[in-house]
Amino acid sequence: MTWYRIFRTNSSKKSKLSVVEFDQHIEPIPTCLKQSPVYQHHLVQIHSIVQTYVNLVTMKKHRRQSNQDWTLMETFIKLWYSELERIYNHASGVAVMLKGQINELCTALYSISFPSRNRDKKLVHEVRQFISNCLKDLDHSFNKRRSLPTPKSIHSHFQTFHYTLENRIQAIRNEKQHSPLVKYMSRVYQLEQDIFLHHYYIESQLKLLWDLGHIALRSPLLATYWNQKYETSQQISQDLLNDLKAALEQQLPCQRDVMCAICLSILHEPVTLKGCHHTFCKDCLQQHYCYQCSAKKKKGFLLVKAPLIGCSCFILDEHGQLVPAHHQSCPLCRQSFKPEDCELNVDLEKFILEHFKRDLEDRKRESKSY
Repeated sequence: MTWYRIFRTNSSKKSKLSVVEFDQHIEPIPTCLKQSPVYQHHLVQIHSIVQTYVNLVTMKKHRRQSNQDWTLMETFIKLWYSELERIYNHASGVAVMLKGQINELCTALYSISFPSRNRDKKLVHEVRQFISNCLKDLDHSFNKRRSLPTPKSIHSHFQTFHYTLENRIQAIRNEKQHSPLVKYMSRVYQLEQDIFLHHYYIESQLKLLWDLGHIALRSPLLATYWNQKYETSQQISQDLLNDLKAALEQQLPCQRDVMCAICLSILHEPVTLKGCHHTFCKDCLQQHYCYQCSAKKKKGFLLVKAPLIGCSCFILDEHGQLVPAHHQSCPLCRQSFKPEDCELNVDLEKFILEHFKRDLEDRKRESKSY
């Protein structure tokens, strides 16, 4: 059935029915919504609403008292209200599900995107590069959507963006190399697509209900109720996008990830303890291990090449044997360590130079000023 029969009055007394051409106002529902198991059974029942209104207008033409218009519209209004409530409730339920998936993704990404948890430094770099690109895509896509002037252009943009993500997901699934990064890339793109589809579901179905209700009745009451649901739904959709962006941004490097627990500054010449894997600045760890030898190193008093972390202080034990004067433990976990347990973390040093070069230069300038 085409939706021609509502609300345009013909001047002839024998006119059969008032009509409004709904086809001019309603965009076609995209295939991705009609085929989605999440949304296909939760679309606006257009035929029922239009048919109900047509039947009521037909009844109205056989009545003489015009003051009973709202009584005749009661069935239509109830159906329209119930559809609006049904669409809104389903969108809210899907949003809760998507929020849970975002939290799960955040936990999963955290396990591979931080040097302290993932020893594969190359994978850490690749993950963070991928996340940076995702954030740029998100900002570009949603900023473009906000600037689109008409529902038709929004529909066109959605179709393009949706199938772009679909192609990316398919390409990743066809990859022969099943690395952890490929798996997480697929999850991120799938979630991004699901959030965008959720937004378009809200946008398209509520706009459709606006057209069906506003064109037929032009009622301030319907408009007020629709606006309340639409604004709340838009906020839910925006919150999902913000949650996804926040989850991705949390995986990017920040200062606290590369701070020395001793000096509370960016790590300089990071040294990692083999036993507990905690990392500190070389100078900080040397000073912690032996303050006297640290001072000698700074003044250049050592005549032989010293180890990374070393101590030339000895004492006599009860047997008259020379033994090391100091036995230190990790400043964080108190696990004991020896100078030979210390190794320069070259990968972390490169990582810091790549992501925190300016902060490192600021630290060097500050240290020279003292």
